[in-house]
Amino acid sequence: MKTAGELISKLLTSAIIDFERKVVKTQDVSHVDIKCAVMTFVLMVIFISLSASVQVIWEKWTFTDAFYAWFITFSTVGFGDYIPFEGVVSRKDGITAAIFHIFGTFPALCGLCLVASVINALFRVFDRQEMETNSISCCEHSKNQSGRNVKISGDLLAKKDPEGKPLLTIKRPHSV
Repeated sequence: MKTAGELISKLLTSAIIDFERKVVKTQDVSHVDIKCAVMTFVLMVIFISLSASVQVIWEKWTFTDAFYAWFITFSTVGFGDYIPFEGVVSRKDGITAAIFHIFGTFPALCGLCLVASVINALFRVFDRQEMETNSISCCEHSKNQSGRNVKISGDLLAKKDPEGKPLLTIKRPHSV
């Protein structure tokens, strides 16, 4: 499901870029990862809401219980306290359960992929923010011991002592 989630994220990313370039007429599209995360989250909420609405109609659950059950199911946590369509699957006639499994498999896979896509998009946003806040590029300014800003060149970062250890090391905070 992770690969399908990445595929959905890539499709949404390209759709966002195309939309902004063609409709908004912006050549420099910014914050694409955040926009993609928001879009996938909105799609996931809509999909889970539709699934919950079907559950409310089919088995007379409350919307809150149905939404919770579908989110837990799609995120593969599966506590077991609520099981969507348990009443349909546990019926004695095998035909209803078989038809349900045939027509219920594709939407269930879509829900799993959407939740994986949201998680993937959130990781991309947090990874990008961590890279932007914790890394020093070869042209970035840093403070020396006297407190003055100095420019660090890429050559200085690449130089090593005779033992092969880097001359300049940049300490970053430990990531969680």
